[in-house]
This record gives sequence, structure tokens and C-alpha cells, in this order.
Amino acid sequence: MASPIITIDGPSGSGKTTVGLAVAERLGLCLIDTGLVYRAVAYECLRWGKDPRDGSAARDAARELEADLSPGSRPKLRINGRLLDPRLRSSTAHLYLAQVERAVPLVARQDAVRTALLPKQRALLHDGAVLLGRDVGTTVSPEADLKVYLRASAAVRARRLHSDHRGGAGLAGGVDQVRSEIERRDDFDTNRASSPLRVPPGALILDTESLSARAVTRAILAAFNGAQARPEWPLANSLLMTAVTSFFDVYLRLYCEPIRLEGLENVPSHGPVIVAARHVHNADVNFLAHYSPRQLQFLAKSSLFEWPLIGYAIHALRAIPVQRNVAETTGLRRGLKALADGGAVCIFPEGTRHRDGILGRPYPGAGLLALRSGAPVVPAVVDGLERLDLSQLACPEPESVAMRFGPPFRLRPPVALRGGRAARWASWAIMHEIARLLPESASAAIAPELEQFTGDRS
Repeated sequence: MASPIITIDGPSGSGKTTVGLAVAERLGLCLIDTGLVYRAVAYECLRWGKDPRDGSAARDAARELEADLSPGSRPKLRINGRLLDPRLRSSTAHLYLAQVERAVPLVARQDAVRTALLPKQRALLHDGAVLLGRDVGTTVSPEADLKVYLRASAAVRARRLHSDHRGGAGLAGGVDQVRSEIERRDDFDTNRASSPLRVPPGALILDTESLSARAVTRAILAAFNGAQARPEWPLANSLLMTAVTSFFDVYLRLYCEPIRLEGLENVPSHGPVIVAARHVHNADVNFLAHYSPRQLQFLAKSSLFEWPLIGYAIHALRAIPVQRNVAETTGLRRGLKALADGGAVCIFPEGTRHRDGILGRPYPGAGLLALRSGAPVVPAVVDGLERLDLSQLACPEPESVAMRFGPPFRLRPPVALRGGRAARWASWAIMHEIARLLPESASAAIAPELEQFTGDRS
């Protein structure tokens, strides 16, 4: 990936600049904040003594604006010859004056302004960049290598902007007044006719209210490195995966709130890994395939391969058929081969769905795979799918679905255990880690066995 592009969208105060700076620094990329471009247009209108609501004045300011990158190994955005360094507030202070703050929405909603600025923004991307804005993943660079959407409540964002010296310059008043202003801006951004603020299709959605800036940065880097590490699949399989994930993405946008993603940084960006997931719904597979930082090969029960269409689809997606009641199978050998090749394999230790959300007893296959491969195991759950009814196109209540990845671990069974006993111990140890990602009530039915089979993990 010679010139990677990462887009980070989100409303005011969601943490785009803080996170974007950290990601750009780690990857050695240029940071481009498209919001500064619109602020520059508003600033020029005011400097000329023009009303920013005047369409012709704003259009002319946008057309005459010159945007380029400074020379050197770490280029920075320049607008009309003026260097804008997000690390130096003095270089951007003029764009955060109160009058500019009020004028930005007035120019940003004009189609002529956005049309004039779009090619200027795209021209900055030839050497790759971390791109910040409110429409960068949907309009400026919809084919970006990684698209990210940051979100947080208006109350949290208001406190951030109020305490931020730069934000305080443009958003005067107390926290309540700042919150009222950003809610007004949110309403404008999401409802404007031209390039409204939206979650880009296929974006990594991160809640900066519950995650620290460091955790968000790690999650983005893990997702980016994971995308680079994905193996090249045959064209037909890639097209099918694109079709399946595109349909699922449309479904999510129409019927579901963006889910909460937690622990993406726990998935190793390269090398063999076993993702061991709880199974409550057929859609578990869709969520895991759609949001995992790594391209997963699923171990699926062999009977699924006999179904028309479904069998063809999961075969084309390189799923591995396994028999639940047989310890040594061709499926196990294929899973070991995939791990030996450095792949990421997903297995459901319970072997079947438990629609009530209560954890069931595991089969020994997951433990056997982990012990024989020596690969790290990452526990995973999609919490909230118990209420998802695809037949009725009904979804859980907003923000009721969370996808969690736990820390990776390796298994070391007690010395006295061998063969099938060691495999059973390992499977229960995996279930113990899965249970830690869920409320205690989810594991109440098997709690005594979980405690009995836990042991050394590293």
C-alpha cells in the first residue's frame, strides 16, 4: 500500500484532530483537516467585507483559495501560502475566531463552495494522508483504505470544546451554551442537502466517550494493519465477500444503529490467531466478518455446506467444514493449515446457537485447535443479537449491540492432562475468557464448570 489514505469523520468535539495527529505520526502520513479549508473560505469572505451568506462571494473565495502541502518529509497543509499546523494553535487561531465560527456553516452548506473545493482537497491526497472532516469518507475519498467514524454525546463534546483553549476562542460562553451551539451545528451538518454528515459505508465506528484517545488510536492502527495483512483471495471470493458485506452494510444503515466496537486493538495485526466467539445468532458471522480487523476463515458445521446457495456462498468464502462430534477431522487439519499459513480462523466453541444468550457447554474442537496450533486465542462476543429478528427486519433498540474482543492469550494445560482431557480443559478455559466479556448472568448456567476448568493462560 504505497500511498494509504485513512479518513476520519465525526461531529465537532468527537476527537478527530487528537486521534488524527497520533495516527498520522505513527504511520508517517500527512494530516489534512478539510474543516480548515472551509474555515479559510469563511475567513476570506469576512476579510473582504463580504457576507458569507452571499453565494457569489463564498463561491469566489472557494475558487480563488490555494491549497497545497509544504515541502519536506513531513508535509503540512498550506492555504493561500499560510502554513496550518494543528500542533501550533497560533498558526490556526485566526480560523477559530468567533465570527469565523459563526460563518463556517453558512459557506459549508453552499453547493457551489463544496463543488469548488472538492478537486482541491482530492489533489492533496496523491502521497497518502490522514484526512479529517465531516464528509471525507463519503465524498472526498470514498475509496479510502480505511474509513473511521468517531462519535460521542453532545454533553461530552461540549465539555471538551469548552475546556479546549482553541475551542473556547470560537465557542464563547458556558458549557450549556457550547452544547447548544454544537447541537445546532450537528443538526445542520446531518440535514444539509450537500454532502451531509453520515457514517461512511464500511467505516470503523468508535465511541470516543467510552474510549481514551490512546485506545481509539490503537484500534485504528490495528484495523489499518489488519487490512494490510489480509491475504489476497481469488477474485470470485473477493467479489462475493464484497456483495455480502455491502448487503449487510445497507441493512445496518437502514435498520440498526451503529454498534459499539470494543477491543479491536486486541486482534493481532498479523500472524496466526484464533478468534473464539460466542454464538447466539446466524448474524454473528456477518458482524464478525464485517467488523473484524482481520479477514477471517470460519469453521462451520459440515451440514451447512449441503444447503443450496448457502453452501456455495460459505464454500466460496473459504469456510472450513467441521463435524461437531468428531475430534480428528479434515476440518481440523485445514484449520491448522490456515493458522500455519499465518491466517485468522474463527470458531464457535459451543458448536451451535444459543438464542437466549446463555452460554452453553463447549465442544473440545476449539481447545484442540488452540493446543495443536499454539496460536493466540482472542475471545469475542456480539452482545445484543438475542433480540435481532432478520425475518421481520427488526433490530435491537438503538445502541443495544456491542461487539467486544478480549485480550489474546495462549493455553498451557496442567501437566497431568493429556489428549481429550487437555482439549476439554482448553475449550472450557476459552469459554471462561468469553464469559468475562459478558454479564455474569450469561454464564450462570455453566459457572461451576467454568471455575473447574480454568487454569494457566498466558
